[in-house]
Amino acid sequence: MKKIAIMLLTLIISLTLFGTAVVAYANGTITLPSQTQVTVTPQPTVQPTQPDVTPTSVPLKPILSEGDSTKPEIALTIDDGPHPTYTPQVLSILQQYGVHATFFVVGENVQRYPSLVQQELAAGHLVGNHSWDHPDLTTLSADAIHKEISETSDILQQTTGVQPAFFRPPYGAINDEVQAQASQLGLTSTTWSVDPKDWQTPGTQVIINRVLNQVENGSIILMHDGGDNRSESVAALETIIPTLQQRGYQFVTIQQMANELQQTNSPAATNFITASINLPALVADIALFIIRL
Repeated sequence: MKKIAIMLLTLIISLTLFGTAVVAYANGTITLPSQTQVTVTPQPTVQPTQPDVTPTSVPLKPILSEGDSTKPEIALTIDDGPHPTYTPQVLSILQQYGVHATFFVVGENVQRYPSLVQQELAAGHLVGNHSWDHPDLTTLSADAIHKEISETSDILQQTTGVQPAFFRPPYGAINDEVQAQASQLGLTSTTWSVDPKDWQTPGTQVIINRVLNQVENGSIILMHDGGDNRSESVAALETIIPTLQQRGYQFVTIQQMANELQQTNSPAATNFITASINLPALVADIALFIIRL
């Protein structure tokens, strides 16, 4: 019993000395027997810093520039309208050949000529967003880009009762910010693969030759019905459309082309689908989730 008592007493004393040492250390000073006093300066508690992570709630939608290269389908897109002179002429030609096109319209022109946009939809054509007043969006701030696109979608909704699903950046000028703003508004950015540069008015036959020489399966053709004198463009369509039909091509809207891409394994389809995965945003969202655990 005596040995047990001694052991317990020794343990109590040891624990007491250890506790004293801990308190002394916490207060900044600890005395060691027969040695020089050592001063320990407490270090401030360092709070872990969280990385500045800005998650992207909406993934980037892919840029659509061509269709399925395994199918003889092409999309005719008409930009910069509506125009009181040329849009009705284009609509007449499309009706004559039983073709459906996609009109990328400018917001301020929709505001001026709402009935023309209504006619486009009533005839079975697709209407897309082409910004409010056709600036180079890559030179604008994020807020300005958002305003250009959102106000055009709003006027289309008010005029037709339909929200657009596709957006074409003016001049084809697009960067990450433009793509992000369009994606946040639920729009798929759409460019083209055949550009006859009809806006330069090079002559009707030049426009015809450029289109016919470049078209292939899945082509997206760019032409115009607004912005300037488009009489050459209108005249060129009267030859372009029936010639391509004779070659076996089927004209589809951009919506139909996108739907086809979702259902096929062509290279363009693979690019279109995988491009919708915004890896940096995905990594950022995962990091933020871990931090919040």
